[in-house]
Amino acid sequence: MNKQSFSLLLLLLAGVASAQNFSLKLDNQVIPLVSQGDSIWVAQVHGITYYLMERSIVDSLTKKIEIKEAIIRRHLKVLAAQDSLLRKYEQYELAADTHISKQKEMLAVADSLHQGYKSLYRDLKKIVGISPLSFVTGIGMLTHPDDKLLVGSLGINYGRGEINALIGKDAWGVALGIRWPINF
Repeated sequence: MNKQSFSLLLLLLAGVASAQNFSLKLDNQVIPLVSQGDSIWVAQVHGITYYLMERSIVDSLTKKIEIKEAIIRRHLKVLAAQDSLLRKYEQYELAADTHISKQKEMLAVADSLHQGYKSLYRDLKKIVGISPLSFVTGIGMLTHPDDKLLVGSLGINYGRGEINALIGKDAWGVALGIRWPINF
C-alpha cells in the first residue's frame, strides 16, 4: 500500500469517525472497515491487516511506547552495569582463590623450612654438645676494705637461669643470674 492510499484512508477515517462500519474503495476494490471499539477500525489490504485510529490515540500510544522504551533502555543499562560488576566480582574471586592457593603453598614451604631448621638445630646441639643444662665454673677477685680475696665460683646453668656458689678463703656467697643473648 502506497503513502497516498494510506493518507486517503486516514482522511476518510477522520471524516467518518463516528460511524460503526463503513468501507473504502481503493484501486477499484472495496475494503470493509470494521470497528474494534472506540475510534479503532481494522482493514485488510492485500493480505495485510491495518489498524486505523484517531490521532489522539496514536499520540497517546506513541508516548506510552516511548516511555516503555526509555524504561527498557534504563533497565538494559542497569543489567549491563550489573553484568560488568558480576564479571569484576568473578575476576576478583578468581584472583583471590589464586592468591589463597599461593599463600597455602608458601605456608607449606615455610612450615617445611621451619621443621628443617628445628631438625638442623637439634642435630647441631647433638654434634656440638649444646645442652640446656650446663656446669659453670669461674675464678674472680673480691675487694674488701681490709683485704683482697680470691674467690672461686661453681654453678649450674639451665636454659637462661643460673645459680652460682661463691667460695673464698674466709668468705662465701650465692649469686643468681639470668642469661640474655645479645645478637648483633
